[in-house]
Amino acid sequence: MGAYASVCKSRDIEKAAHKPTRLGDEEKKPVIAQRESKLLSSRTLSASRSHQRNSMYERKIYDDDVDFAPPNITDNSSEAEPKLERKRTGLSDLFDSRQHRVLQGALSFLPVVIMHGLHRGVISSHKFLTEESKKGILVHQGEGAVVFCDASGFTALTERLAVKEEGAELLSHCLNLFMEPLIDIVFSYGGDIVKFSGDAITIVWPYDAPGDGHLSVLRASACCLELHNTLHNFDTKVPLGEGEGGNVKLTLHIGVGAGPVSILQVGGVFDRYEYVIAGPPLAQISIAEPLAKSGETVLSEDAFCWIRDDVKEGDQLERLDYHRVVAFSDKWTFSSVKATAVPTSDQCPLNPHTMTAEDIDVIRRFIPNSVFKKIEDPNGTAQANEMRVVTILFLQVSGVDVSTEKGSIIAQRLMSKLQKACYGNEGSVNKFLVDDKGLLFLCGFGLPPLIHTDDPVRAIHAAFKITKALKDLGLSGRIGVTTGKVWCGIIGSAQRKEYTFLGDDVNLSARLMGNADVNSILVCETTHRKCKKFLDFVTLNPIKVKGKTNKIPVFLPVEGEAAKRGLSVNVQRLKSMMESGIDVPWVVRSTFFGGPSPLLALGTEWFSQLQDVFENQEDEIRKGAVLQLSGGTGGGKVECGEYAIGQIVGQMGFVPVYAHLFSFGLAHKLLPLREFMEGMLETICRQREFGEKTRALLMAALTDEEVCLLRHACIGTKEEVAKVYDDVVTHEMERRMVQICIKFFKYFCDTAICSVKKDIKGVVVVLRSTHGTSYFPPPWIVSFWRLVVETAILSRERRELQMGEVAVLPVIVIVISRSVPDESFPRGTVLGLNELTDWVKSKGWRVETDLLSKDHCIQYVHLYLKVPLEAVPDALNEFCYKLAEGNSYYLREILDELVSRGLLKVQGDVLTVSDLSQVNVAEWVDTAMIATTMMSIESLKSEQAKVLKLASVFTGKTSMSDLSASVKASSEQANSEASVEGHCVLDDLHLMLTCNSLVELGMFVMDENRDYTIPSVLLQTVARGLVLKGQTLKIKKKALLGRAMLASKNNLTIKNQGEAGVTELVAQQ
Repeated sequence: MGAYASVCKSRDIEKAAHKPTRLGDEEKKPVIAQRESKLLSSRTLSASRSHQRNSMYERKIYDDDVDFAPPNITDNSSEAEPKLERKRTGLSDLFDSRQHRVLQGALSFLPVVIMHGLHRGVISSHKFLTEESKKGILVHQGEGAVVFCDASGFTALTERLAVKEEGAELLSHCLNLFMEPLIDIVFSYGGDIVKFSGDAITIVWPYDAPGDGHLSVLRASACCLELHNTLHNFDTKVPLGEGEGGNVKLTLHIGVGAGPVSILQVGGVFDRYEYVIAGPPLAQISIAEPLAKSGETVLSEDAFCWIRDDVKEGDQLERLDYHRVVAFSDKWTFSSVKATAVPTSDQCPLNPHTMTAEDIDVIRRFIPNSVFKKIEDPNGTAQANEMRVVTILFLQVSGVDVSTEKGSIIAQRLMSKLQKACYGNEGSVNKFLVDDKGLLFLCGFGLPPLIHTDDPVRAIHAAFKITKALKDLGLSGRIGVTTGKVWCGIIGSAQRKEYTFLGDDVNLSARLMGNADVNSILVCETTHRKCKKFLDFVTLNPIKVKGKTNKIPVFLPVEGEAAKRGLSVNVQRLKSMMESGIDVPWVVRSTFFGGPSPLLALGTEWFSQLQDVFENQEDEIRKGAVLQLSGGTGGGKVECGEYAIGQIVGQMGFVPVYAHLFSFGLAHKLLPLREFMEGMLETICRQREFGEKTRALLMAALTDEEVCLLRHACIGTKEEVAKVYDDVVTHEMERRMVQICIKFFKYFCDTAICSVKKDIKGVVVVLRSTHGTSYFPPPWIVSFWRLVVETAILSRERRELQMGEVAVLPVIVIVISRSVPDESFPRGTVLGLNELTDWVKSKGWRVETDLLSKDHCIQYVHLYLKVPLEAVPDALNEFCYKLAEGNSYYLREILDELVSRGLLKVQGDVLTVSDLSQVNVAEWVDTAMIATTMMSIESLKSEQAKVLKLASVFTGKTSMSDLSASVKASSEQANSEASVEGHCVLDDLHLMLTCNSLVELGMFVMDENRDYTIPSVLLQTVARGLVLKGQTLKIKKKALLGRAMLASKNNLTIKNQGEAGVTELVAQQ
């Protein structure tokens, strides 16, 4: 049995910014009543068959004591809801059909029990859960038969196909061929698929009446037997490895339990929720399923007692309280059992035709936002399947019974903390389940639309926060973390599906979790290799795990000093020293100071501007100044900052105080102030933490109240500031804390620093905001710019005092950031920022870096490789320039990747370069350029991302007719003739608007003939890599046919279309 299936039976929750409008208690009643009235009047109740299902959904919920009999909405007779008398156009019908399709697609991601919760109003857009919620968690309580159906062979299948270019498509095809008949059989017996667990599913058959589980268990058992008859030894047609012979085959082994079950919803962070099934049957199936061999079904005693006389029992098992079922007795057949069931497709109480926008908002909370975007695309769900490098975090928590009211409250608190830990590091919670060992959670870092080169670091930092949360809640847990290529996609059929990921690294993560000590973390070798530069590890003895022939190396990450203070990575490990002996809290970039980047040697315009400042305004700078160094990634702002620090500290004799901000990990709005204060304390007394020595320093400048505020909100231990981490920090509190820090800074400049440093000429404050690979702005961005403004004001005040011949220590402020924002922020206003920026510009102290020109890129390559300019082939220069597009950071990544892959060899002054035309750059997923580009594509609107991917298939120009044909090739066509015509009109109009929006974003360039080109080679390469190979051929074929029809219509021939791939396709066809 795959470890993934044994521990994971939940679904996906991912970060999203969508938040529905909240309604008050009085407002929500008529909304619910109106919705239920519509639904009840839209179809007649099928009393004879829906009675079999009513008991499961008639249980009382914490805040809802009204029993409800769900309607059986399958009627399409004349008794359906009457249509309003209004004239409808073809476009109106088209919009309605599209909305209906989206709703149908979204509902297929939910089990029937959740649909009934939506229908009753137990789950609604105006019911929100918080960490302290006690009501609204329990969605359903009843009794039922529960089946856990695990498929063996998927891991081997994934490993065989992962190495193939079209591996994602082939694996998706195999999964669908296996899952579609499986789901059809389950639905025919009335089973409700609650969870997909990678290659396994959890199914519920509710009791027909309280205390009567006979027919429910019988249907479940009959379904299991038919599944074996139909799918046992399913041939995938994928060959096994060399020397093994034959094909990969899939088999089933199934466990069945019965008894009380509860369905809960937990979460609420960013309005994302997870549902989970709990109760004694979950513990039963976790024992029964491992007892079942391939092709077998094992029932617990609680399930078997209902059908003892209706089935034939196989050989006795080691556990006498579990039973192997092999066939029916003479009084039952598959058909007769099936006749007692209400097909699952007839149990849905929701009608997409009568659902409102509010209902859609509620449905979305259970579906990852990136997946919902795929649902909106007619063929988008197929494009969600891919082989992707992901960091997997598995968490097991013991000692919690979520089927009780107390346990459900603990589960809600735990899920809230887990979501915050994952979302704070831009990861996602994918699965939540319950078994006999406790609670199990599966989290992913690097899933769409968020991908980072430092995902393993983010996952471990999230694990640190999770272990802290477990201790706070008095719980025990274990965590396993792995990194590798896994299959990510939508598994299931049109009737029922979920987003998941599976592969060997997912299984390994579960194995590591099982071997970890209580409240500790084990990571794999790959994760350790990617994180060892930033985090501390203890190397443990190799361990033997299931599924691996040899012992595997494992590592224990430990919280270093930086992690204890709440930082995302170990700053001391990143800290380096320039060749001049000046410390900086990051790895030096510029070759002038011992780093790898030769950017300052290129003579760029912006660096020349900075040099002029120090050559022509040295006296002005010495009196105090504010230098703003800004620009995008790879422009050279950090190198310029290092040059400025070298001049001010090394040549002018100023003392540095650093506040270096990281972009992820710490959800603390006052982090800039913490770094600023600790930088001053370390300079004075070589101690960053709050203690007796630092307290004495603070008391010399601040009041008792101010010291107390600093300690508990800013510079105390991680435990002391824990409440501030979780609570909302108001604008007033931010302003107050900034004032206190500036007050101490004045004392630092006037008194403290002079007592420990002699012959000081001034103080330079270096404020660096590191955005890194994060997609969302950090929570501390407002306090960062407040600190910038206040230190700048102090610098100007002291400058004016010096000009009035008052002896004060001058202050220089260096601000290193991607950009300088305007006055407005999402969370308030930073007064004085625009005025400061204008003053800095007027002095010529603002330097904005930019991308490199082609000549500068050529110089950069030869300087970075340390070879003569003439030794670099033109092909290499052209390859690097087109791919990096002037980004110096990307240039370094390209050259490093080529060297590490053996495609570029440097031997003295001689370069050996392989054929670069065969390089698949899209596979360089560990680089920032690929990760950033993928994130920019996946963050687009669904239609924008689709058109961009389709256009990337063509080299050179792409016409509107090519795109139109490509859209039709990848979309489902409507059935009726009128709808087809409407689709063509609307699609072409919508396509043109979408292309124009991509032009505005700079991702398309349009010429006078309205032909489009993707100007970025990097963007086109990455986008093309996201299109499945089979889809690529289909798109080109459709475009070729479209061109042929257009040529025939206009009595023309296809000549010089600029698409070599189409010509090749003609020969293939």
